[in-house]
Amino acid sequence: MNDTYLNKDTSLPEEIISAIEEIESFLCSGKWLLAMENAAESLVSHPDTVELLWLHARAAEMGNQIGSALRDYAKLRRLLPEDMDLLYDQADLLLSLGYIEDSLRLIGRGEDREPHAVEWKVLKSLAYSKTGRLNDSLKLMEEVLDIRPDDPYLLTETAAILYLQGDTAGAAATVNRALDIEPRYSDAWCQLAMIQLSLGDMYSAEKSFKTAIQYNNQLLSAWIGLGQIYLCLDEPEKAKSCFRQVIMINPNDQEACQGMAAVYRSLGESSAESDWLERAAYSDQLD
Repeated sequence: MNDTYLNKDTSLPEEIISAIEEIESFLCSGKWLLAMENAAESLVSHPDTVELLWLHARAAEMGNQIGSALRDYAKLRRLLPEDMDLLYDQADLLLSLGYIEDSLRLIGRGEDREPHAVEWKVLKSLAYSKTGRLNDSLKLMEEVLDIRPDDPYLLTETAAILYLQGDTAGAAATVNRALDIEPRYSDAWCQLAMIQLSLGDMYSAEKSFKTAIQYNNQLLSAWIGLGQIYLCLDEPEKAKSCFRQVIMINPNDQEACQGMAAVYRSLGESSAESDWLERAAYSDQLD
């Protein structure tokens, strides 16, 4: 999502500015439910405030409250039909939910209005990778890298595509280049860990996941990856701690719930395992 929404209206009432600051602090600490509740409360008296609607949508996404997030975007699009940041965010959300064709439709609109914008090429590349069009995805990403050759995010996404293509050496070289440019980039450390796991180097992967968490302790994929490693190493208590970190941030995370079920299975606690499997199934229904 695009942080510029919070800078678009300098004439907001002081009470709304204070509310926005508090909601942002909740989001930064992973307290999505508090953020969502506070935004909803402020929206009662200021129902068409774009900044509040956007923060409510952001909190809803974080908490996997997809229906609420989609409703927020629908209202935002009515309020700001020409806003390109909002169009991008909506396309990005649809892509993350697996609505690839709907996302590509919005991406097409964005490209028509901003034909030279790098962001639309990147999003289209990610959409192509999700549909298995890896060659097309890589071609687009390489075009963008010609424009921004030292962008750690683009390099990391390119490494992910190469990894999916089976080019492990190319993926490793690309993600290491990203880390040479930005050694604290947590997503790159997480991608490196995935590559190391595919090579059977579990201990290096453990170290990379830990480094990712050191730089961003809200990175759910790193916590889940680390938890899965501990399950493989037969260290269920360490795995449980990792999955609990995810659930504290997003109680409806399906992978974390499945991980907790696996933990209790390894501990021989069938009742707790069943509870977590039910919770995972419920999370799947929310998706």
